[in-house]
Amino acid sequence: MRLLLLLFGLLCCVIELSAKQVNSGTKADTESPETAPSNWDDRYPFPSIEKILAFQADGCRIDSMRYYAPYMDSVIWRTPYTDTMLRRIHELRLAGVDDPWAEVKRDTLAGISRERIIKHGTQYPLEAFLYKANKLSLSAESEVWIALSRDGGKHWQHYFTGLYENQPICPKWYSQLPLFVDGHTLQIEAALMQQTGPLMLPFPLKPSSRMIKDGVVVQFDLDRITRDSDGDGWTDILERHLHTNPYRKDTDRDGIADPIDLNPRHNLPPEEMTALYEFLVNNETAPAHLTTRIAFCSQEDAATNPQGWITIPNSHRGSHYCATDSTYSVLIITDDPAIQAIQPKYVRTTILSREEFCASCYYDSPGIQRFAFLNCKRAEAAKEVFVITYDYKTWSNTFLARKVGNRWQIKLIGMLIS
Repeated sequence: MRLLLLLFGLLCCVIELSAKQVNSGTKADTESPETAPSNWDDRYPFPSIEKILAFQADGCRIDSMRYYAPYMDSVIWRTPYTDTMLRRIHELRLAGVDDPWAEVKRDTLAGISRERIIKHGTQYPLEAFLYKANKLSLSAESEVWIALSRDGGKHWQHYFTGLYENQPICPKWYSQLPLFVDGHTLQIEAALMQQTGPLMLPFPLKPSSRMIKDGVVVQFDLDRITRDSDGDGWTDILERHLHTNPYRKDTDRDGIADPIDLNPRHNLPPEEMTALYEFLVNNETAPAHLTTRIAFCSQEDAATNPQGWITIPNSHRGSHYCATDSTYSVLIITDDPAIQAIQPKYVRTTILSREEFCASCYYDSPGIQRFAFLNCKRAEAAKEVFVITYDYKTWSNTFLARKVGNRWQIKLIGMLIS
């Protein structure tokens, strides 16, 4: 395993050096607003201890406890069902099952695998549980959701609490505190955490963090958690986190309701480079069998070499692609209206300006589904050629782009995995 990781690291270094070699001899004569410090921590620093201690969330109330179950780092990652699931996996392995983990994950409650359930409780006819999920993918940590049944478990609804695991709330599944306070309030014992490091590959698989304060209780107001002021199917809390208008079913007034709009915040006319950005986002987020393969071109004269260019397809504008409950979200941070005007095909985009992101995002979201165009500049060797770099998840790609007639052509000249 160590040898494989070493080889993986060497491969990343080779790819990065190739990209630097190709980009040598180019400089920007025009730069987009996306040009930024190379270190994500410099752009969006981790929250301070003071900010964490003062943290409150819409629909939740956080108070200190006098008596509480202490934070235990060795078991906090588990759930109430972990031991049962591990025993079941062991039994399935002894029985010769090829993929026992997949078999165990089929054990669900309200469509949620039990390995994600944090706390379960009943107060008939109400039944509810807290669970972890990555439905929005706007943070490097899992979101905290509530599943609620008002008829004894026959029908369920799912509601986003507005909280992310360890950001800064770390719920304690092992607490003896009951989930229900009354018919309008749920509660969970927790600790307050501070993120100290970003998500990286190959390790760690989760951002590092440390405990700042132990012994807090989080109370969830079900009336506020479930409130949907505009009746579009998205709660007010969910809309605020996706930066749509909770009082208007169609935030950007393009005739498509927010829950099915793949770019619900922006309804802008396309600019010259919109089709190029649109292709890069769609190609990166498309299912594997629908992607356009772009070969890596490492020669030093990449900007002027006629080989290796790929003509991208025409824009799909006029076609209607709709989101569903299973459509995952991608966060794009940009001030460029050419990017804000894109029409995605495969993902729901939350497109924020830098000012919006810094003002409203409490945490560093370094990774899971963040898509950031870092720069767009002209290549010195060929003034009609642009150099475009973007980050996605934990890697970045650098392309050359040029327009021939009314079609864009691109070639891949740099890759970096971090």
